[in-house]
Amino acid sequence: VVHEILEKHNYPDIVKQLLGEMITLTALLSSMLKYEGVFTLQTQGDGPISMMVADMTSAGELRGCATFDEGRVEEARKQLAVFSKEQRGEGSDNQLAQLLGKGYIAFTVDQGENTERYQGIVELKGASLVD
Repeated sequence: VVHEILEKHNYPDIVKQLLGEMITLTALLSSMLKYEGVFTLQTQGDGPISMMVADMTSAGELRGCATFDEGRVEEARKQLAVFSKEQRGEGSDNQLAQLLGKGYIAFTVDQGENTERYQGIVELKGASLVD
């Protein structure tokens, strides 16, 4: 399913990789909740990938998309390629910072018009979106 979603977009591989992680995380988190409506996970930052969003409905419909600056993504990809595997031994911490920049990740549970939305927001940091 994730592959099908990503193939609908003409994104650079490095964007597809990160968005794929985001979509997978969305499916995992939403499957752990009991809700009727839409679960949304979103990043917003000042990096080359300025926004990613993925959502899953309680009916199992999943989608995702990203907003990015192609030139800045390519520049970041080249810089990341310079680091050896040993230097990236701390995980993809550098990759996450290089691609998303400073910002936040938010999740929202929207259960429809007769309920209030629930939202949590945290700063983007760590080696992966899960952190």
